[in-house]
Amino acid sequence: MAELLRLLSESYGYLFLPDRYHFVDSAVNGASGGSARVVLESANTRMVFSNAGGEMLLQFRPLRQLSVSWYSLGLLKGALSPDYQGESEVLNPGWAAFLGEHLRDLERAFSSLETDNELIRGMEYQRHLRVQRLKGQEFWV
Repeated sequence: MAELLRLLSESYGYLFLPDRYHFVDSAVNGASGGSARVVLESANTRMVFSNAGGEMLLQFRPLRQLSVSWYSLGLLKGALSPDYQGESEVLNPGWAAFLGEHLRDLERAFSSLETDNELIRGMEYQRHLRVQRLKGQEFWV
C-alpha cells in the first residue's frame, strides 16, 4: 500500500486538486504477496490503482454508467493516437504525464450519461482490436 500511496502523491498529485478526486475505498491483501488497491472518485469517474506483485496498474470507468466496462491507459492512448502500437501499462512517469494531459478529455467523455461518444467508442474499438490480436495468436505448449 505504501508504494501505491507514494506513486499517487509523487506522480498523480494533480488528481487531488480541489474538486477533483477523493479516496472512496482501499484494500490490502498480505496473503498474496502484499497486493493493494486504492479507489478514487470524481464527480464522473471511478479509478482503481492496484499493486499486485510489484506491478502498479490503473483502470477507470464512468461513475454514472457502472455497467460499462473498465478501461485502461493503453485503451485511452489507442483511442487518442491511432498510431499507438501498445506498450506495457505498468504505471510509470510517462503514464502519469499522459493521464494528466488527457484527464479533461476523459472526464468530459465520462460526464455524459450517453455511452455513444467518440472517446468511449474509440476505447471500445481498441478493446476489440486487442481481442482480435489475441484470437489471431497461436500459443505453442
